[in-house]
Amino acid sequence: MSTSFNFDGDLAADLDQIEDRLVKEVVRPTARAGALVFYEEARRLVPVYKGEPVIRANGTKIKPGQLRDAIYHVYSESESTDVRAAYQVSWNAAKAPHGHLVEYGHWRVNKLVKTPTGWMATTERLAAPVRVPGVAFMRRAGDRAEAAIEAMRRRAAEKVAEVLSGDNSDSKDDA
Repeated sequence: MSTSFNFDGDLAADLDQIEDRLVKEVVRPTARAGALVFYEEARRLVPVYKGEPVIRANGTKIKPGQLRDAIYHVYSESESTDVRAAYQVSWNAAKAPHGHLVEYGHWRVNKLVKTPTGWMATTERLAAPVRVPGVAFMRRAGDRAEAAIEAMRRRAAEKVAEVLSGDNSDSKDDA
């Protein structure tokens, strides 16, 4: 008994085309799946101000969830290549300029007074600075690396299956 195979077409070109599609359609969605794990964890861990919205003397408005709502994830053009996709997860410092104070802690040098809407800083100085400890929401989000890798594995398997089946469903959630 003998078996024979007959290939019509250019097998090498077909394999190159599949490889190109795998790179174009799998790498970025896979990286995004991992970034989403870190993004969601950072939003879950960040402390949220629970008082009423406050307008400070300098006109700055502080509202509940301001730092949480400033956390973002974005595709990094500068860190990505044709075969590598990178995402950045951070907070928008223009929307939440106090983010680094929350993440790393800071020294408080002024007295606080209790108001109906919460604690407010005064211009009166303390005799000695007081250390306000940080709440490492971004750094602790990095502890979810194993979950991010698992999410990336699942997303890669889905996208590879789509490419190999010839499905061209361009998902909007892959950006």
